[in-house]
Amino acid sequence: MGPCDVVAVSPPSSSASAIFRRASSKDGFPALDGVTTLYELFEKSVAAHKDLPALGTRAIGQDGAAGPFEWMTYGEAGASVAHIASALAALGVPPQGRVGIYAPNCAEWMIAMQARNRMSYECVPLYDSLGDHAIEYVLGHSQVEAVFVDARKLGKLAASLAALQESGESRVRAVIYWGADKPDDKALKAVAALGVEACAWEEALSAGAEAPVGPVPPSADDYCTIMYTSGTTGDPKGVLLRHSAVVASVRGVWGYCYDIGYRLGTDDALLSYLPLAHIFDRVAEELMLHIGGRIGYFQGDTTKLMDDITALRPTLFIGVPRIFERIESGVMGQVARGGTIPRLLFAAAYQWKLRWLRAGWPSDGASPLFDRLVFGKVKARLGGRVRLIVSGGAPLAPHVEEFLRVAMCAPVAQGYGLTECCAGAAIAVADKWDQFATNGPPLPVVEIRFASVPEMGYDATGPNPVGEVLLRGPCMFDGYYKLPDKTAEIAKDSSGKGNDLVLALPPQRGDVEIKQDTNTLHTGRLEFKNNMAINKAMKAMPEGSFTVEFWAKGAPLEPGAPAQDMYAQLFSYAAARADDPSRAPDFADDAIRIERYLEDFSAGGWIGDSSTQSTAGAISVHINSNENTDSQTAQNWIDFDVGWTDGGWHHVAVTWDAGDGATKLYFDGVAKTPFWKSNNGVIDDKPAREGGVDPHVAGGTARRGDGSLVLGQDQDCLGGCFSPSNSFDGQMAVLRVWRRALSGDEVKRNMWRDRPDTEEGLAALYIFDGEGVKSLGGANPDQMIAVDRTSGANHLSLRSNPPEWVYSYAPLTLPDGTPAPPPTPGRAGYAMRLHDNQVLMVPEFHDFPSSAITVEFWMQSVDTCRPGVPFSYAHGRYEQEDNSFLIFNYNSWGVSVMEDEGVMADHLSGVAATDGAWHHVAVTWEGATGRTVLYQDGRAMWSVTRGKGKTIPSGGTLVIGREQDCQGGCFDSAAGAIGSVSEVDDLEYGAQDFFGLVEEMRVHTCFCRAPYIRLGPLTVRDPVLMEMNVGGLVRGLEPGIIGIAGYDVFRRAVFEFPTVEETATALAALGTAAVLATALAAVPPSRAAEAAAIAAKLLPPGVGGSGGESSDSEMTAFDAGTLGPLQRQLTGTAHAASVAAGSSSGGALAVPTSSGSSTSGSVAWGGDGSGSSSSTASSGGRGARGARGPAAPPVPVPGPHPPKPGPDLKPLWLLIHNPESPPAFSEHYIWHPMRM
Repeated sequence: MGPCDVVAVSPPSSSASAIFRRASSKDGFPALDGVTTLYELFEKSVAAHKDLPALGTRAIGQDGAAGPFEWMTYGEAGASVAHIASALAALGVPPQGRVGIYAPNCAEWMIAMQARNRMSYECVPLYDSLGDHAIEYVLGHSQVEAVFVDARKLGKLAASLAALQESGESRVRAVIYWGADKPDDKALKAVAALGVEACAWEEALSAGAEAPVGPVPPSADDYCTIMYTSGTTGDPKGVLLRHSAVVASVRGVWGYCYDIGYRLGTDDALLSYLPLAHIFDRVAEELMLHIGGRIGYFQGDTTKLMDDITALRPTLFIGVPRIFERIESGVMGQVARGGTIPRLLFAAAYQWKLRWLRAGWPSDGASPLFDRLVFGKVKARLGGRVRLIVSGGAPLAPHVEEFLRVAMCAPVAQGYGLTECCAGAAIAVADKWDQFATNGPPLPVVEIRFASVPEMGYDATGPNPVGEVLLRGPCMFDGYYKLPDKTAEIAKDSSGKGNDLVLALPPQRGDVEIKQDTNTLHTGRLEFKNNMAINKAMKAMPEGSFTVEFWAKGAPLEPGAPAQDMYAQLFSYAAARADDPSRAPDFADDAIRIERYLEDFSAGGWIGDSSTQSTAGAISVHINSNENTDSQTAQNWIDFDVGWTDGGWHHVAVTWDAGDGATKLYFDGVAKTPFWKSNNGVIDDKPAREGGVDPHVAGGTARRGDGSLVLGQDQDCLGGCFSPSNSFDGQMAVLRVWRRALSGDEVKRNMWRDRPDTEEGLAALYIFDGEGVKSLGGANPDQMIAVDRTSGANHLSLRSNPPEWVYSYAPLTLPDGTPAPPPTPGRAGYAMRLHDNQVLMVPEFHDFPSSAITVEFWMQSVDTCRPGVPFSYAHGRYEQEDNSFLIFNYNSWGVSVMEDEGVMADHLSGVAATDGAWHHVAVTWEGATGRTVLYQDGRAMWSVTRGKGKTIPSGGTLVIGREQDCQGGCFDSAAGAIGSVSEVDDLEYGAQDFFGLVEEMRVHTCFCRAPYIRLGPLTVRDPVLMEMNVGGLVRGLEPGIIGIAGYDVFRRAVFEFPTVEETATALAALGTAAVLATALAAVPPSRAAEAAAIAAKLLPPGVGGSGGESSDSEMTAFDAGTLGPLQRQLTGTAHAASVAAGSSSGGALAVPTSSGSSTSGSVAWGGDGSGSSSSTASSGGRGARGARGPAAPPVPVPGPHPPKPGPDLKPLWLLIHNPESPPAFSEHYIWHPMRM
């Protein structure tokens, strides 16, 4: 196997190909030795090649002719870079400030960019061909503070700055120009009139030399460039590129050259003519600087390009198809105009060489004789020294590539890439004819896979995968500046208004160099932002004494500025307590928790002497503690005075001795003083400057070693109940967990190495390098894990916290009533997953049901710790109709109708829906009688009286996912509230966020009867119906529908329901007689005769009876005779439909007939019609779990996430991100209902 061969590093999935890499990178992506930033790259070359030529320019004489290249050495270029960097600093541009460059390629362009690298500025290059609007947009959008400009562009820049100032969007404070002996006075005056300082290049060089400023080196994770796309489809997008990404791309191109036998060196030369504002040329020039090569800049006129090529004689020539097409047409035109003998000689030589190239001979060996006699003159057009030709930017026409391979006497390669991956993703192996007219294998720093696109006929799972191209690697971009909706995964707005719902990504891996004083650590890191690394079932975690140590980098804290969040959760281990359960609750959601304070709240009176002790930048450690309990004795925490207010990397180590509870925190190897603590609920505080508090907490307690570990979030229940408001927004590296308390010396020794001297007592070790973050493989190749480098038993799954696309199994229909084809393997497309502080909201629900209502939906959850609320309709303030219609607590369902907060009684049913299976839930209410019935999976489980004689007002707010305690807000949560905070919190039910999946929610303006309710679970549970997907036909007989919430197929607001006969015929054809009977039982009495006639034709003998609505004795109607056999059917038992007449121990099913009376019949699938009686739902007090419904059938295991909804698969509801800035701790999605 050669280095350029392609290897699969993961197996294919059901919807995507294997992940492919170049063979030379199969064991990991290579790094550029000793270089992590572009600043380091340039400085190393300056030191190594200071006397060699670096940047070349041709002087233009009075006759307009260009002279020979005049060279600036690396040493001279380095000095100029230092001077310009000092001038920029003197102008007041702060580190991480943005500096624009608006000019064609030239030596000054490169020096300005390297000066920006030296001071940690972010470069914003502008194409010199941009129109006025694009210039204004880029400068304003990126908030550029200084601009380098070619003097010929100064007037155009001044006009754009004036327009920006009028709109209040300009932040430009200085302009440095070059390239004209006498700049345009009018343009200079226009710049000065705007209050912008204008400085000539030579003046800036002199000023910087007279007042030098030391460098401010960037880190690998700092952004080096915001590179704006051309904006051909709208406003340009700013592609965020880190230093590490561009350096990785340079390494990838260097590795490619090495793999094909092209040894780069100081003799190499590159002509710079492609725009430096584009990443293609930018990476090529950085490569030349890295190897000590020469960069010659063209005159600025592409019509004189051949003259510049002849003068420079480059060894590496990069171009776009347009340039190569011009060369090919020029040469072939000249041949055509020649004599007969030269034409015949050229044609014969061309065909002879082409034959041997196709046979596999290299370009320099296919025809040496004709190369000297014929093609040498053609090669001279590119200077005669070219050793490699690379084309990119667009497909190269096959006849042009063939011409270049034959006539240029040099290897030719065509590549594929885009700005978002730093230009290069794949490139053909030069001199391999089998890669002619292809883009070849991936670069050494990229891995590629293909995703199937069934609607386009693309199959990525076959032996020759074809599909959507997916890229990954260290050279990838970090997002679009100020355009998060273009960066993250999105749920498309099917209305066409562009109001897409933004989802988040799992933690992203990268490489990092951590420096402090003379110490350096090269390692991997994970970047967290509202996501997590999680293992819900750790093994052999410390039960007693422990040490947790890691590197972390968070956002800087601005003095006096309010923090967006109060805490940043770094490390959260939740487990059951293992000591005396009488001392505290037996669960510790904070068995080990380490968090950083982001806010100074000492002034609130919490700390005794707030004048001398700030909490901002402190670190809090919780040990064997339970935050979410009323028992103060469960509170064990201690806060250390650290002062972590900057944005740099720091090492954190926490040790705890189980015997006496001695707790220590080391920050960058230095022990810190605690100032505030709670030990078994006893609180103490004392400023650190006065010696602090006693450092002992939770002595004698213990925890189990099989709990749940989460990085980046705080668990309020085992493996869940996260609050995005307290998530960690930053980076983490080298995490170790020990089953013993390390000494201070051991902590210091461990800081600067990936692996410690000894691993005695090491419970888990995570190094987030290329080997430490991998695909899970198997059936889940898209799932990335952080590898435990000890026993390998405690890998962490990298996940995102916001809503995620998952497979749904509920039935859907198209607008015409025909079945909707679901994405494979999901039976019904997508469902919406909800987490903390996430809701779907209808702010003004007009025509909300007033005198009767039915709400039904499908859900799936494993949250057994919170009283999650799926449906909350409110029409007033707290204690005033905030519970107009409320369905709450999926761990013991409750219903409230028009009741005041705090006076609700007998609310809990004892029926739960959090066992991880899909459940159909329905609640019906009738205002005249107050009769309220709760159904789960088609069974009437609980009946109570609610809101008798009352009406529900319209125009209120509907919230899916949390309870409102005032209209549109006042949400209960351990993390905070929106709107007014409840004053009577002792009457609250606690944090009521919904954790799980919601699908196909329907709201009716009537009290739906049991036969109709049963259609919900039956249509999705019956495998025959699931296979045929005729659920929509069954649900066509929908009484009083006012809103349907789905997440897939866009349907019309007014359904054209199928007729009763169409429904019955379709179901009878499936042989599912019982479902047919149920469908007919839902027919309104006015159509009973019609239904009876159909039933007489279609139902098997023995099924019959008198018509009319079924009685309310249907409380257990489906318990024995239907659900039991149906579950056997789902688990593989034969299910031939049969219906027996007469009475039976099975449950009753009412079938309407023409006589108007009612008879019960027994229904069974594949059995004798008998079955066991159902369990009785119990009601209990607040918090009672009670009895669950029948065991749910197994749910098919979802595969990897399908492609996001495309043109034919769109969300049903119009999902709009809240246009008003919501509180930082909440994520809202506005949900507009369709009205019938």
